Amino acid sequence: GDEEKKEGEEESAEDSSSEENKAEKGKKDDPPFRHWTVDDYTSRYRSGKLTPTDVTERVLAAIRRASEASAGAGGAGAGVGTAFLFVNETDALLQAALSTARYADASGTGAGGSGPLSPLDGVPLGVKDELPVAGYPTSYGTSFLGGPLRTPDSHDCTPVLRARNAGMLVIGKTSMHEIGIGTTGHNPHHGTPPNPYGPGTHYPGGSSSGSASAVSSGLVPLALGADGGGSVRVPAALCGAVGLKGTFGRIPHVLPGGPSVSHVGPIANSVKDAALLYAMTAGEDESLGRPYQPPPYISLRRNLPDERPLEGLRIGVYDRYFDDAHPEIVRICRSALDYFKSRGATVVPIKIVHLEATKWAHAITILTEMVTSRSLHWNNATQFSLDAQVKMSIGRAWNSRDFLSAQKVKTFILRKTRKLFREQRNSEDGDGDGDGDGEGSGKSNGKEGEEEGVDVIATPATALTAPLIPPDAVLDGDSNVPETMALMHYSFWGNLAGIPGMVFPVGYDSDGMPVGMQLMSWQWEEDVLFRTAKVAEGILPRGVKRPKEYYDILGEEQS
Repeated sequence: GDEEKKEGEEESAEDSSSEENKAEKGKKDDPPFRHWTVDDYTSRYRSGKLTPTDVTERVLAAIRRASEASAGAGGAGAGVGTAFLFVNETDALLQAALSTARYADASGTGAGGSGPLSPLDGVPLGVKDELPVAGYPTSYGTSFLGGPLRTPDSHDCTPVLRARNAGMLVIGKTSMHEIGIGTTGHNPHHGTPPNPYGPGTHYPGGSSSGSASAVSSGLVPLALGADGGGSVRVPAALCGAVGLKGTFGRIPHVLPGGPSVSHVGPIANSVKDAALLYAMTAGEDESLGRPYQPPPYISLRRNLPDERPLEGLRIGVYDRYFDDAHPEIVRICRSALDYFKSRGATVVPIKIVHLEATKWAHAITILTEMVTSRSLHWNNATQFSLDAQVKMSIGRAWNSRDFLSAQKVKTFILRKTRKLFREQRNSEDGDGDGDGDGEGSGKSNGKEGEEEGVDVIATPATALTAPLIPPDAVLDGDSNVPETMALMHYSFWGNLAGIPGMVFPVGYDSDGMPVGMQLMSWQWEEDVLFRTAKVAEGILPRGVKRPKEYYDILGEEQS
């Protein structure tokens, strides 16, 4: 009897193992998931298979479904929010009708003859609630800013106007962490947008939480965010998307909550799509009185060898900083470095000095600027969340001497950052910047008195993957300083120095949450980031994983 039982158990185990192997083989045989891209939208418009009106109706229907699901789960009162905060369906459909007419003109079936305005004509766009959009209120994620009637803005900010002039369809304004003062995306007033890879359980990141959520979940292929301390890059990384913070002023708009450190930037599901939105929105704006900037340049199809497209690229890595993240993140990002090396890049050890001072200088700068911009609203202080009140109280405690000291640190860090990216000549102090600290960086190129810089600097995007949402966050709010600093760990330096940084997915942790990597370059050299990140898409040969919450807007089987 025992032998028969044993044989039966063995047969059962073999059958189970066989089924597991079949399931695993089935997974490998399945076509890889792929987000719909800008090309997917516009190719259907050109062929007549779909129109911008068809797509906009689908997007609006998906947003309504998301809102109904949020309401069914208790809505904002239960901490459950949506990616989009404000949507004007009539306006979105009007934009779509005009775009549809332009594509009909191009095909010869319309009455006019204009054709599409750009490669982005008819492509849906989400805009962070921090950026002015004509006809929409700007509440900054609060319960009261924008007035009791949510007074709409009368004009578009420059990047939104440029996107609109390119024919893009502004679907609405996306949710955000209240006044941009946090990195989790938690919002007690409107609810927290879902992280599509962990809806209802994990934070999406902030403060451009809704923009990242909308893109990752497929509601829109592109969105605009704003980044004062990682607020584009953190949510993009946590939601498995691509996010760019350009050079300071590259995409022109003065953000009141951080005018000296904040940047507007695109969020997308592919490097090419991010490059398209960047190209349409970047460039000098004389009305802002900003100094001249070189025209934005992008070349994703540069004539490079197929096997070693990164030949000659020097990637700087400060090991102590790079490895100061969760072990899973470090392992995955180190593997990404190995991939870059296999594609021809050289990894160069560097040293980034005074990171602690840089962190404090950034904190003093952005919090002081945030508090100043909200000085007219102190009568409404109790209407801010407890988290926002605590952080603004810290900002109010700093004085003008603290702020000026932070700017001195900023000047020093900018000089040191430039040194990392450029060939340097030694001066009397031995490191080429005349500050007497004797701290060199980079690697000698063999010529006496010279050091060679790097093209990009690599770090993980964040020191943690998407944090779990605490059960008591709805009632008590959520203020977790160590968690906030871990999410900002690789962001603040780029904001203070004003250099561009891009994040992109390179893997997943043991819970299936996305792991992002960051590359930074010298000012105005975003093209280097785009080219390198485009090569990095080969790190995930089967593409990104399908999010748990996903809206298939184009509605076809993907292959």
